[in-house]
Amino acid sequence: MFLRSLIVCLNLFYLNSATFVKVDTPYGTVIGKHVVKLLTGNSAEVFLGIPYAQPPLGDLRFEKPEPIEPWNKTLSALKYSLGCSTLFALESSEDCLTINIARPVTPSPDPKGYPVMLFIHGGAFYQGSSWEYHYSGPVDKILPHGVIFVSINYRLGPWGWLSTGTDEAPGNMGLWDQLEALKFHKKIISSFGGDPERITIFGESAGGVSVSWLTLMPQTDGLFAKAISMSGSSLAIWGHNEHVIESSEYVLNKLCPEFNGTEAVNCLKTKSQDEILNSLRFKMPTIIRRDDPNIVDFGPRLGGAKDLIPNGDLQAAIKQAPKRPHLIGFNSLDMLTFAIPNPYIPPTLKAEIPIPKLSSLLLFDKTYFSTIVKKVFGKTSIFGETNATKISESIVDYYEKNVAANYTITGWIQAYLQCLSDIDFYVPAIREARYKAAAGWSNIYMYRYSYANPLIQLVLDPRIKGSPHAFDLFNFFDSVLGIPEPPPTLIDLKVRKNFVDLFLDFVKGNDMEISPVTENQAPYIDVNVENSILPDFAPKTVQFWDDLGKEFGFDWPSGDIIN
Repeated sequence: MFLRSLIVCLNLFYLNSATFVKVDTPYGTVIGKHVVKLLTGNSAEVFLGIPYAQPPLGDLRFEKPEPIEPWNKTLSALKYSLGCSTLFALESSEDCLTINIARPVTPSPDPKGYPVMLFIHGGAFYQGSSWEYHYSGPVDKILPHGVIFVSINYRLGPWGWLSTGTDEAPGNMGLWDQLEALKFHKKIISSFGGDPERITIFGESAGGVSVSWLTLMPQTDGLFAKAISMSGSSLAIWGHNEHVIESSEYVLNKLCPEFNGTEAVNCLKTKSQDEILNSLRFKMPTIIRRDDPNIVDFGPRLGGAKDLIPNGDLQAAIKQAPKRPHLIGFNSLDMLTFAIPNPYIPPTLKAEIPIPKLSSLLLFDKTYFSTIVKKVFGKTSIFGETNATKISESIVDYYEKNVAANYTITGWIQAYLQCLSDIDFYVPAIREARYKAAAGWSNIYMYRYSYANPLIQLVLDPRIKGSPHAFDLFNFFDSVLGIPEPPPTLIDLKVRKNFVDLFLDFVKGNDMEISPVTENQAPYIDVNVENSILPDFAPKTVQFWDDLGKEFGFDWPSGDIIN
């Protein structure tokens, strides 16, 4: 409700002109609107809620998307569609497969058109929508730089990822949605003044994982030129997720207990949206899973991806995929968003591992950290009793020497947050960058976003040092996770320029400040008030997790068994 109200408030800061804007596309005529942002005077032409696929209703539920047919009447594209079905919005709909376009009012001086940035939202594959990332932000922060902004919806939760673990229901409908959106977008974007040969896809969190997947899919060859992944990699334990089978079986058993396999899926097609939502309410009431580095209930399933990537093998896909420039990054302490109780973040996004309340933060000591590590990483079901103890001790020892020892008061909470951030975000991203470089991808770049807005830091906890997950998106949008952007200071604006310029240099093909990643080294730009160029990101930490996986036969950052 708060987020919807916020979007309404954002619209109050616009003056819509009396003249609408018509565009003829290969599918038919679209009517959008000219908007002027009263606070800044920036203007744009926006086209909202354009369908890119048939509504996935009835027999099309849980199936790959069907291409949209041309329309005979003028299509009204004046407002966002509802987001895709989710437990975490007052209003959502299965009829949600839409695309939104915001373009500069003045045509590009380049006859080929403007470069395009197409955004894929995050939300743990379970929540989120394109309207939450309102064009209000890009009108000020992207379009003035001569770039068109595009966003899409894709199916979430069981609607997007339901899988029985069989060929009859392999899952990954959300990825197929994204693929269909890219196909549609490629065909129409020149009608809106965009250059179809200069499309960059970018996404954050689950959107970053999605972008990572899309770079590996042969079907995307020619659909985009470049990619940017923000805090999300397909190589992460939560980026290729067999746990979705367990989540799917719960829904199927709850609503269709008398059926199995295909019959169960067909039965679920007859249930209402509310029935499916209610089945999730008590079993999976949070966006982020707890007590497990695999932080999502739904998402891309590697075992069901044989039609998407060669042999359903990520390593093979990296070698065989179309080799395109890829900018890969993360925030300096991603897990800070989820793990510290604060009024910004709703209960549905709380940490997967409970920690003391802020008043008890100083009690978070080595004993507490060791207990968490043993509970989460020292699983006897994977390692056996003896090795479970050994791997737990190795993790505690490493983070004591390399993190906790660097802080006088909050060392162990920093170690806890760094450990989780390393596993879920940093190590997978660095591996992806290095693997791609080794496979001949010549323009792979890395960044770390280290700036923390002081007001946000104050609310989260000023004693904890690092940039939290998702808050880098304020550089592009006016709200994040339903939170309005704090009034930017001169320092905030300087950081924004540093970060946006990095993206624009990459998108437009300008010279990059940093060298590309190689097989053995990951140079990166540290984005802050003053950017820094550093030679290699955390090689010691990557080596630690590599060695740990080989020693104990299981790799936590990827969730893979090591033979």
